[in-house]
Amino acid sequence: MKNNIKKLKIDDSNTSAEILGLQQEYHYHDGIDQPRLNPKFFTGLPIYSEVPTHTDEEGKLVVTKLDDLVILYLRLNKLWNPIGVFPGTTTYTFTLNFSAILVHESEDIIVSVPKVISGDAVMLGVQGLVISTGTNCDNISFFAWASSDTFVTIRCINNSDVNTANPATGLFTIKIINI
Repeated sequence: MKNNIKKLKIDDSNTSAEILGLQQEYHYHDGIDQPRLNPKFFTGLPIYSEVPTHTDEEGKLVVTKLDDLVILYLRLNKLWNPIGVFPGTTTYTFTLNFSAILVHESEDIIVSVPKVISGDAVMLGVQGLVISTGTNCDNISFFAWASSDTFVTIRCINNSDVNTANPATGLFTIKIINI
């Protein structure tokens, strides 16, 4: 399955994982072994803090998680072989209140995020009520980025040509993808 992992999902309690991958198999056709990638789905895989030493089972797939890094190992020829390394994600939620923003202006709010490093990828989720219960919020946009180590900047831009926008107070969720 090396380099053919399409989906990795860790449950909220960090105790089990699901993996969807493509496994190369050969099928005999017209006198020739033809390679095909077939879907392979693994569920309920336990997550370890280190590679377990209690099993010698060939072909066993193991998921380890150390801090925010997920590593997959496959047992082949009596050795644990790393077959995939995935950056972890960390999520933080803040209650924020942007002030009224004039036409074609913006406002930044900087929040402290302990595990972020300048340059990390940041995904931003905005509670719908921030826009739906705010005033003149049809033309606003929100952006977020890791502006420095331990800080994320969240920017609200008023793209309106006419109205001052006043977003309501609400929840903002930041997901950090350590790369």
